[in-house]
Amino acid sequence: MAPEPVTLLNTALPLGIIGTAGAVLPRLLVPAGTRSLARLAWVAGACVPLMLVFAAAVFLALRRAGGADLAGAFAAAPGPVLGELARSAAMSTLVWGPALALSALSLAQRIERLRGEDMARRQG
Repeated sequence: MAPEPVTLLNTALPLGIIGTAGAVLPRLLVPAGTRSLARLAWVAGACVPLMLVFAAAVFLALRRAGGADLAGAFAAAPGPVLGELARSAAMSTLVWGPALALSALSLAQRIERLRGEDMARRQG
């Protein structure tokens, strides 16, 4: 079986969508005024399985858009189809993992800045 050629639809588009989601998802789930690093850590941890499921859904949708008969393949042998989607989702961690980490670190800096402002207000 020949490897699938690299195209916009199977490489750049899913990685762009998934990378953007990895950066945006923590910002959507952490309340703007929170001062809790524990809440941020919980959200960052919860984002990991959400991103894996989202990445698998993106790859599934783009493969269907590309004309793949996934329903027929799934009916014939569900294991290889699920395995390929799981592999693609896991490999996409190389893109969304750093984006999610940078977003979480940025949110941690915002939380620490807000805490510092609160302390300055109490002392001043």
